[in-house]
Amino acid sequence: RRCLKRLAELREAKTEVERRLATTAAEATSGERLLSPPGPSSRTWSWVARYEALVAAQNTLTDRNAMGVCDSLTVELDRALGLATSSLQDAATCHDGLPPPEYLAGALRCLAGLAWAERRRRGLLLDRWRELSGNSAA
Repeated sequence: RRCLKRLAELREAKTEVERRLATTAAEATSGERLLSPPGPSSRTWSWVARYEALVAAQNTLTDRNAMGVCDSLTVELDRALGLATSSLQDAATCHDGLPPPEYLAGALRCLAGLAWAERRRRGLLLDRWRELSGNSAA
């Protein structure tokens, strides 16, 4: 019963996120005015704020899918990123505590971002595949 109750809660949360995403996307693409969050000042957002709100809503939706992806490829990718991070930290301690070159740290941040984007992409593809094959998990 707890599992079924939790499943219902998750479905409601998913529906709410999808509704907010659709509303935000519709407002952003139609050029309608988006009001700021409730608070003392209710001014309109710029196009940058609307875009950021849309991206944040999409990220929320795709993060849910990304967290559900756990296969040998993602495990291997996470392990490789962990090894690269620890190697970079070890290199810093071996050189009298000097920080590693910025280009190496930046490259590692880029790789981590690409890995997360790939996890999101795989999550969305797997979710779509399940939906099309009639095995929708949510």
